[in-house]
Amino acid sequence: MGVNIKDITKKYDDFTAVDKANLDIKKGEFFTLLGPSGCGKTTLLRMIAGFNDITSGDIFVGGKKINDTPAHKRNIGMVFQNYAIFPHMSVFDNVAYGLKARKISKVDIKEKVLHALEMVEMGDQATKEPSELSGGQQQRVALARSIVIHPEILLMDEPLSNLDAKLRVKMRATIKKLQSSLDITTVYVTHDQEEALAVSDRIAVMYKGAVQQIGTPEEIYSFPTNAFVANFIGTSNFIYDTKLTKDSTKILSVRPEDTVIVETGHGTIDGKITLTTFLGESVSYEVELENKENIEIKVFSKNIEIKKIGQKIGVLFLEDKIKFFNKSEEY
Repeated sequence: MGVNIKDITKKYDDFTAVDKANLDIKKGEFFTLLGPSGCGKTTLLRMIAGFNDITSGDIFVGGKKINDTPAHKRNIGMVFQNYAIFPHMSVFDNVAYGLKARKISKVDIKEKVLHALEMVEMGDQATKEPSELSGGQQQRVALARSIVIHPEILLMDEPLSNLDAKLRVKMRATIKKLQSSLDITTVYVTHDQEEALAVSDRIAVMYKGAVQQIGTPEEIYSFPTNAFVANFIGTSNFIYDTKLTKDSTKILSVRPEDTVIVETGHGTIDGKITLTTFLGESVSYEVELENKENIEIKVFSKNIEIKKIGQKIGVLFLEDKIKFFNKSEEY
């Protein structure tokens, strides 16, 4: 089922945690709420779950308003940052917990639990206790427990943030494949922009309680709507020089990978290399421009001569990759 959020606002006294958010999440979509700590993304997720009350606005699931529906009566699966699995229960009983509450037969429970564990590659771990599992395995159990009830909506709040970097990459692939195979509407919260780009069908970027932009990962990255989005998603260079911006109220923005090194005098502006960082498949250069502003340039390292610190270069900003934002915008 789809989720429609209309002018949702959450206030705590004089503080507005979520400010008139509007989202239309499609059936079967992997939709991510992305933003820095304190931007309102978890508060919004908890309002969908029914854990936080709503100051104003409406939430609809499958066209039905659920503002006043208690959390336990919303057919929603939830996966938390801290796993929240029961330490005194076996893996099997943890996954079966929601089914038992629904008074399903023992035979059906066994079939459904084992199937859910197979889906998260934990089929041979059913009899183990949580204390015997790694963090990644515990998160898989939490995932199995949330999908075994066949929820209408799956909500995930920073589910990978407690895992190490390599396991995070593996688990996000697991989650994406599982979500796609189940065709379940998923709302996912993260502050990790790389994670959001990797798993999402669409992303809502949030800042200070407000939705800044909604779009596919490609749209958000390639066509940021303001300076905050450009800075938060990936890396952007910001240039203030009026000779380049042509307008004292504007900032010029361009990605490091869309900035080209050329011969001095043949680019948009000249500069010199102040730091060279070899990153394997790419090389990152810090460059001080002749106007004393600093930028980053990133180039693929294959078949190139790596520039040295102090080397003078020309810097070309590709015209079709340049964005202009208002200088007054926060980022």
